[in-house]
Amino acid sequence: MSGLHQISCRYNAFEDRLLLSVSTTDKAEYRCWLTRRFTLSLINDFKVNTAKFRMAEPEDPLANSNVDPKAMADFQQLADAQKGNFEKKFEKGEDFPLGENGFLVKTITLTPKSGDKLLLTILPNQGKGIHLNINKTILNNFFEVIERALIQSGWVDQNTLTSQQHLH
Repeated sequence: MSGLHQISCRYNAFEDRLLLSVSTTDKAEYRCWLTRRFTLSLINDFKVNTAKFRMAEPEDPLANSNVDPKAMADFQQLADAQKGNFEKKFEKGEDFPLGENGFLVKTITLTPKSGDKLLLTILPNQGKGIHLNINKTILNNFFEVIERALIQSGWVDQNTLTSQQHLH
């Protein structure tokens, strides 16, 4: 996979799932489906467990204080979202290395690499998946697009999502 170009997530009412699409600079597109159960777990558990990777600087003095790391990471997500262009239309790929229909996601993992680099891996039950070399800003934007689609789906509303962000 060449460089990351765009990430999109939208609700598909017929499937009652979220379609996560990732496009690359070489015009390839990777598609995968997120179920309601998986998405809610992703937002409620995985997002909490990755909070330390989503903050501005791990060496930040506030990171060692009594401030909730998840709250700090959510604040950083809001700051990153304000800098992003979420209104730009997703540019569909010309090539679909994993198929045009996409795959059902079974697992998402995050692996720290050197410096501020992270490896986000999205896998089906069997077969090839998506491996993205990202940074904390892209990780925050990944959660942002999923949360926007989650609200669009009607599975949660904005108030529920906001209050859940502060429960952990």
